[in-house]
Amino acid sequence: MLEEYEVNALILDPGSHSVRAGFAGEDVPKSVVPTSYGQLPSGERLFGENAIHLPRPDLEIRNPYDADGIVEDWETASKLWEYTITSRLIGARPTAPSKNGLNDGKDEQGDVDMAAEIEGLEEQEKLLQEFPLLVSEPPWNPKKERERTIELAMEDWGVPAFFLAKTGQLAAYSQSKATALVVDIGARNTSVTAVWDGMVLGKSLHHTPLAGDWLTNQVRLMFAQQQPPVPLIPHYMVKSKTPVDANAPSSATYAKYPKPPTSSFHLQEEDRVLAAFKESVVQAWQGPGRLDSPAGQGNVTNSDYVKSIPPKPFELPDGWNTVFGLERFRVVEGLFDPAAAYTSPTIPKPNSDTSIPSIINKALQSVDVDSRPVLLNNIILTGAGSLIDKLPERIQADVQALYPNPKVRVLAHSSSVERKFGAFIGGSVLGSLGSFHQMWISREEYAESGRGVVEKRYKGYESDGSVELLKPTVYVPPPTKTRRTLTVTKTNKPKAEKLTDEQLATLQASLFEQSRQKLNPTQVQPEDVMELSPDNIIKHLESELTKAKSRIAQLEGQEAAAVGHVVHAREEKSKVHQTLTNLRKTLLSRDQSIKRLQEKNAKLEAEVQQQKHTIAMLEAQAEELRRHSHGLRYQHAQASDFHNNIISNLQTEVDGLTAMVEQAKKHVQTDRPSTSSQGRVAGKGEDGMGKVEASLLSLLGG
Repeated sequence: MLEEYEVNALILDPGSHSVRAGFAGEDVPKSVVPTSYGQLPSGERLFGENAIHLPRPDLEIRNPYDADGIVEDWETASKLWEYTITSRLIGARPTAPSKNGLNDGKDEQGDVDMAAEIEGLEEQEKLLQEFPLLVSEPPWNPKKERERTIELAMEDWGVPAFFLAKTGQLAAYSQSKATALVVDIGARNTSVTAVWDGMVLGKSLHHTPLAGDWLTNQVRLMFAQQQPPVPLIPHYMVKSKTPVDANAPSSATYAKYPKPPTSSFHLQEEDRVLAAFKESVVQAWQGPGRLDSPAGQGNVTNSDYVKSIPPKPFELPDGWNTVFGLERFRVVEGLFDPAAAYTSPTIPKPNSDTSIPSIINKALQSVDVDSRPVLLNNIILTGAGSLIDKLPERIQADVQALYPNPKVRVLAHSSSVERKFGAFIGGSVLGSLGSFHQMWISREEYAESGRGVVEKRYKGYESDGSVELLKPTVYVPPPTKTRRTLTVTKTNKPKAEKLTDEQLATLQASLFEQSRQKLNPTQVQPEDVMELSPDNIIKHLESELTKAKSRIAQLEGQEAAAVGHVVHAREEKSKVHQTLTNLRKTLLSRDQSIKRLQEKNAKLEAEVQQQKHTIAMLEAQAEELRRHSHGLRYQHAQASDFHNNIISNLQTEVDGLTAMVEQAKKHVQTDRPSTSSQGRVAGKGEDGMGKVEASLLSLLGG
């Protein structure tokens, strides 16, 4: 008996920072839940944004992943994944009848026992019994964890089909690349994976702890080493705030709690502030060269050039704010130059071989020389940690310095969503392919081989360091983002039994009816068909089966060719989209330049008008001064004429007096009396002459 139905496969992309889930064919995950969870003293676990960011005095924040990004608490991880799926996608299943308290083995009188019925009912009620499941995993996931994943999916969730894929492989599929070097910058690890013709090259797998969480700690150290240190106050501690000037003390009202939250909660909330700074302010030096390398002649370095770039402001939750210049570049420099990393007594410098260019170089050195140019031309940058501004340009510059001859091209999607959810989108594309049903591990295969079937179908990277080619049993072609539904077929295979005479007669009649519809009724008679032996019937069925298989192979070939055409079309579309994006950026830049020129022109026109107004005022003042000067010259001319007249009159009087004096002298000399009388007359004459001279001098002085 065959039962066929069409459903969308579920895509689960778990990570150490968040868990993403959605249906195949969707562009973004519908459910994104933080991996960190809250645990109360009672042992109750709280999942979701609202639960873990609500301050409580007894809430501890924990994470089910270890420092290497591998699940270490499977009980919590399974509950977290179930919450991610049920909260937004399919809804929660009802509690099992044996655990809801309504169906105990016996009632009060001890008359009813429903254990058998309850057991059968529970067997039917599985969380994902109607949904095939595709799960992503880190490339270095050990065998034990992979087997635990399929065991959880098959036994606890009851999925009808299961598939396990590497995150690097899925990230390549998200950009329709069958061959690429994938650099995935996550929260706790940065990994490099080489994918060739849709298969992961196991020897190329390398990862480093220099990733998103490490950058967050770099921001924390930078804040602490600033002069003065940046006050790191999380949101939950601020009740209200008022705006203040840059670098001025904050004017905030702080919240008071009877019992403060736990240190793990406080650390989580501080990390939220640091992450906001990292996403909005931090920028990578785009190269070439390191930040402290010489930029040209003399002692000028790249850091000197960076100081000329306008700084960016940042405001903390309590209102304190300032601008950051060179510091926001130094935070990222440790990813490329470990010697430039911020350190503390508890956080030493990372090893030189753990930088991103170093692990990219290791991955390329582990593959064939002839394949390196292709991989260098298809470096895919993905992961939430890759959203740092100018990070793709810096990676391209550093890798190009290591490999000067071949062309290095870093492919980083312009959309932050596409880059952040690259692995999920690749799984969504892969799960929506019509031919992908050949890849699933069915429940029948799991029942026959157990959880070890995952290693038989997908060879993996072992923890002892042995690396093999990671490839599925059936080749997966480079997919396209075509939304399709997956057809799941449930088959109950009957055991081979010998046909009875009645069954054989029925089968012969059926064959006769098929022949009668195809041929002329006069050519085939029932008795002719009835004479067919069982061997002939089997041969006929085998012939029909061979034709059907041939037709299926033909259709699969056509589908593969169509997929190839679609991939090519998608690549062309991506190029056109990139060209349009560049044109939009160019137009936007020109618009901004025109706007700045217009603003500058408006300012210049305003200055010209102001200068014209000033010139007009100065001309008016000059005209007033000219009129005043003309009046002064006229007054001066009048005064000069008056003075000349006075001088002339005085000169006339002086001349007259001089003539009188001369006459008086002559008169005195002509009429001289006796000596005594002469003395008296002379004295009087001298006195008279003195008075006359005094009068003349006073007139001349006046």
